[in-house]
This record gives sequence, structure tokens and C-alpha cells, in this order.
Amino acid sequence: MLEPTDFSEFYTEYPNYFPGQYLLADDFKLQHDYLSDRLRYHNRSLHASGIIEGLEVTVQEDKKSVVITRGSAIDNEGNLIVLKDNQTIDGFDSSELEEGYLWIQYQKTEDAYQQETDDSHTRWKEEPLVDYTTPDAAPDDCVKLAKLTISNDTGDTISDNDPSIREYSGVYLPSSDGTALTLRYQGNADNGAVFTGSLKIEENLEISGDLTLQNEVAVNNISNDIAVDNNNDDQTIATVTAIKSYVDSKVEEEEWTTLELINSWTNQDDNKPARYFKDSSGIVHLEGVLEFTDYITSSIAFTLPDGYRPSTDCYYPAYSCYGHLIYIAIFTNGNVQHICYTGVWKKAVMYLDGITFGAA
Repeated sequence: MLEPTDFSEFYTEYPNYFPGQYLLADDFKLQHDYLSDRLRYHNRSLHASGIIEGLEVTVQEDKKSVVITRGSAIDNEGNLIVLKDNQTIDGFDSSELEEGYLWIQYQKTEDAYQQETDDSHTRWKEEPLVDYTTPDAAPDDCVKLAKLTISNDTGDTISDNDPSIREYSGVYLPSSDGTALTLRYQGNADNGAVFTGSLKIEENLEISGDLTLQNEVAVNNISNDIAVDNNNDDQTIATVTAIKSYVDSKVEEEEWTTLELINSWTNQDDNKPARYFKDSSGIVHLEGVLEFTDYITSSIAFTLPDGYRPSTDCYYPAYSCYGHLIYIAIFTNGNVQHICYTGVWKKAVMYLDGITFGAA
């Protein structure tokens, strides 16, 4: 989580220049502080600390020194660290430290002194500090470049250069509670992107390359038209659109079968007879409208065949033109029955559209 910014020390004023103005050192300092405050705030709040480019660590052939290539980084205070030229680091002493971190840190020093005048430097010079320490001794505001192992038995030489601790800069996604949602490069070892927090994927998002999730689950693509029932060896995630298309295709996979009605039940519309089918997931679907025009208290309308019956009795609220409390009951023996608990009436209507259940 990002630490809240102390805006009490934030510069919110700057000089207004005009011809003939008398300027003092404080005016120029105010202008500089105003601009640098905003730059650091931008870097700290919207960019995760880490390497921007370069700063690769290579062990020399003599294995007693390393070369850090020129490059840049951002620290967690928003300072831009620039290493202008390749830098060779040597003097590793295994008697003091056998394994540690090589890191770089923002640093500015006084420069360009006036002759024979104390405290007269006219420049600040930004020149990063590079050091090699134990992991615990690495400063909080440094950027880690490599983990080095020094061998005692080979003349204090560098036996291993592990880049796994390298952390690359990325982006912060601001949130109301200050939670640090970040997206950054994983590093050369894994060659992927790392996102911390929850990721919501819209259905039309396309990913070019690989997406690696937790527990080493890799996703190579997100598709709107992948068949969901494939073995999916290419590790492609289906979008909501793809899943809906798959379900629609499965609905049409098995043909509808017209129900055989009994006990004087009839179709309300002969052109749209009641029917049923079972999809590939084992879900039975019913549709149609039935009616009964004689006195009735409870009557079986049809019986579903084996393989199309529920594992437990199912009850669905139904409708009567008289407003009675009635149910459509689907029993494990396949009987589908219209049940009323409030008396006898002349006409009953049974709506089947939308009724689904898992087959036993």
C-alpha cells in the first residue's frame, strides 16, 4: 500500500516573472522545488519503483568484478536514477560477505566550488551510489540489480549472478483506499508481466502473447470464439461471448421432442406444441403452454421418459386464471402434474417455458 503524501510540505506557488524583476536565490529555488516536487510526486504515485532500462549486471571473465550497463531507474521516493556510463564494480571480499545484493541508489552531491570560498558550491550533481550488501542492509529506497555469490575456495571470485531479485518499474493504479495495484515486467528469467490485485477482463479484450496467473497457470490467449469443450491445449480462456455461443450451440445440438399429453390436457396453441430436450450438460429443458378445460383438482399432464427425469421431486409455482395456489410438480418417476391446494376449478393453464432441471 502506498504511504499517504504529506501535502503540507508540497510546493503550490512559483515565481511570476516580469521584465526588470529583481530575483534572489530563493526565487530560483522556489521554481526548482515547485517543478521537482511535481515530478517526484508523479513518479512516486503513478510509477512503481524499479529499473526502467539498462542496468544489466554482467560478471567479467576474471570473475572478480561485474559491469553494470548504463541505464535508469525510479526509486520509491520518485527520484529518477541515471547511470550515464557503464560502471565496473570490484573489490568483493568473501571473508566479509559470501552472498548479498548489488543495488543502486539515488544520490546528489555538492559540486563546482568557487575558489578559496567555503560553502560555495554552485551545482548539485546527481551521481548514483552503487553498493553490495547483505539483503537486510539494502536501503529501502534502493533499486536491486542482482544477487551475487562469492566463492571462498576460488580466490574470492563471483560464482553466481542471480537476476531474480531485479525489479522493473511499472505503473500504479490509484484507488480510494491507497491499495497498491501494480503492473510490471517480471524480468528476463520469466519474460512476463506481473499484476498485483484483481483483474477484470472485458469480453472483447484480446491478449497478444502469454498471460501467467498464480500457481504457474499460463494463459496464451483470450478468445471470443473458442469451443469451450475442447481439450484447450493452447491454454486459451473463453470470454462471456464464447461461453454464451457455446451454450447456444449446445441448446440446438439435440432436437426437441414433442410431449405426449394425457388426461385430456391439450396444447394451447396447436402450432406450438409442448416439447422437451436435454443438452450436453445433462440439463432438461421444457417449453410450451398446456391447458385443461374440465373440472380438475390434480392431474398428470405427461410423463417424461427415462434419462429425462430429475433425481429429486421438483416443484415450480404455476398460474391459474382464478388465482389459486398451484404448482407444477415434476417427479422422479417422470410424471409431470398440475397440483392445486385450494379447491376445484374449471380451467387450468400450465406454463412450461423456462423450466429446467438436471437429469438423474
